[in-house]
Amino acid sequence: MERTKVKKLICFGLIMALLLTTFTSVPSMETNAAKKVTSNYSYSKAPTVKTGTTTVTAKPIVTYKKNGDYYSKYSWVKFKAPKTGTYQFTISNYAVKGNKKQSVFGSILLMTGKTPKTLLNVKTKGGKYYALYMCSAAAENVSGQVKTTTFIKKRTGTVKLKKGQIVYLEFVNRETVNFKLNIKRK
Repeated sequence: MERTKVKKLICFGLIMALLLTTFTSVPSMETNAAKKVTSNYSYSKAPTVKTGTTTVTAKPIVTYKKNGDYYSKYSWVKFKAPKTGTYQFTISNYAVKGNKKQSVFGSILLMTGKTPKTLLNVKTKGGKYYALYMCSAAAENVSGQVKTTTFIKKRTGTVKLKKGQIVYLEFVNRETVNFKLNIKRK
């Protein structure tokens, strides 16, 4: 009878060790997984980005004519603040999809509201402004002081948000672009 109890204890210990290693390794695999999203032309269907780094593919502006007037459609992603605080948005590696050597310029507007119409003033090194002006590495030609309206290849902006507040990022670019978006709470 002693042997049976020992065998059962050993089997139980092995099963517990297997379960612990299985369930503790799953979250680490998720955090290391690459996050990728593609923007949507409808803000109500915009994919959600979270804190951390996400590779974003931003679709270009679509201009169309309706009843003699010209209109433009922009693409969107959104972020929902998990806690109240100051959030830092960093955009880097801004480039034309499939051609990193091509020059490209664009801007990213941060908006809030049920229908995103309220522009958020984002604090940058150049000052506070409602847009983050971006360019590819091939297009950057910065001399002197960087201002809010200077197109640069890496831009960081901070904004204060309340828990649950949604920020929509609207993309104004003529080409499909890829970039890294890092969001962190300061």
